[in-house]
Amino acid sequence: MKHFRHHHGILFLACAVLFIAACGQQKESTDDVPVTTVSDEAREYYLQARYLHEVGRNDDAIPLLDKAIAADSTFALAYCDRGYLSDNAVLWTTYRDLAERYAAGSSEAEQLIISSMRKFEESDTEGMLEICRQLAEMYPRSARARLFLADAYDNLGQTGECRKAAEEAVKLDSEYPAAHSFLAYEYTFNEPIDLGKAEQYARSYADLAPEESEPFIRLGDVYRAQDKLLEAHEAYARAVELQPGHTTAHMKKGHANSFMGHYEEARADYRSALNTAEGLDRMYALNYSVITHVMDNDIEAALEANQDELQQLPELITDPGTLLRARSLCCIHRMNLAIWTGKFDIAREAFENYASSYRRIAEQMDSPEFNTMAEANILRYESALHAHMGEYDRGRELADRSAEYLKDLKNPRAMENVHLLWGFIALKQENYTKALEHFKRADPENIVVKFRTAQAEEGLGNTERAMKLYREIADYRFLDLSVALIRGKVLGRLGTVS
Repeated sequence: MKHFRHHHGILFLACAVLFIAACGQQKESTDDVPVTTVSDEAREYYLQARYLHEVGRNDDAIPLLDKAIAADSTFALAYCDRGYLSDNAVLWTTYRDLAERYAAGSSEAEQLIISSMRKFEESDTEGMLEICRQLAEMYPRSARARLFLADAYDNLGQTGECRKAAEEAVKLDSEYPAAHSFLAYEYTFNEPIDLGKAEQYARSYADLAPEESEPFIRLGDVYRAQDKLLEAHEAYARAVELQPGHTTAHMKKGHANSFMGHYEEARADYRSALNTAEGLDRMYALNYSVITHVMDNDIEAALEANQDELQQLPELITDPGTLLRARSLCCIHRMNLAIWTGKFDIAREAFENYASSYRRIAEQMDSPEFNTMAEANILRYESALHAHMGEYDRGRELADRSAEYLKDLKNPRAMENVHLLWGFIALKQENYTKALEHFKRADPENIVVKFRTAQAEEGLGNTERAMKLYREIADYRFLDLSVALIRGKVLGRLGTVS
């Protein structure tokens, strides 16, 4: 599912281990996880696809996986990877079932990888970790297996173990681009952040793949984190120059322009992204264009642009399953925009459209566990809507029901968003101590958690702590709708403090 490329979105509650992401060379080794196929032609297509995915070229990887499957209709691992790169539930279940059907003809390691698809559906991050541990034990000299393990630790929030495993991957194979890319991302975005190391790994990634766009995107992200927006813009422009059809490069260039206040230039970048995009990426390009209006403090214009986006989607995305996902995401954007402006009738309508779409997606996934997570997510958004409307008892009731759905998941982080919600309800009722107790159990790297924590600290009179958090938010240079909405409030608040 192309969702896994973006590390954002609402359709799935866990990040999948990107089992075709971690390659470095288009070759195999007896030290590495095997690739079982009866066709040399299929193997070559598969290895090419794996490399392209590793350097961020998923749209180029997909047709090669399709060719690998055409050359060997029993190629279980190719079906698995094709499922992870699909962008709708129907394709996911189709490829999952095919991978499982032919798994018996694969190696033990490949069977483990294929079993991850069910773990993903169940949000069983501990089960995913166990799979990756087994792979690392089976192939102790495999950098790829170490990176699988790093990703599994990352999904559990075990940063120290994550970085240790990724750095072991680099030691096992210093010319392995995926490990350098992973660590550049890890040190840029996850606490404790180390931008010096992030830049080091981004530059080594560029040295290993100088003709690819993705290393310059990583470098641009490091510059943005350093608040070097001009340098970031230049890095993203270089990525566009290298590969004009790279959708993410255009989007990232738009992000740099957005933070520099160049909103028309940003919208032009997002139009370029739209022109190169396929599938769900077309929705993301439109969404970011909507966000430029929020960054420009014009939420009314953002609501209008969001409505236009919803109307354009059927023309831009023809696959019914992908269109369903796109609509659900846009409806959540619409709900949040409407809440921010107090237009609760629009917010309610948007929520109902989201809930309807999401339940249809859950039906397509054909997984009881996924259906459970879907209902939990729907209840959480409905709870937030009532809380914003001041209906705290109803909001708490819905949040509690969401928690009931999640309590038995094999994912220790499953309750983080519910704690954010419980904390928000307490915050609105001016029970700041209780709010902070919940926020401490939410995701500390979530910008919304940081913002609400600052509000609670301020409510308790801890102005110095609150202002420190507000300044951290003001300095944050990575874009989504929550960041854009919160940013205006934070800048206004800081402007009132000497």
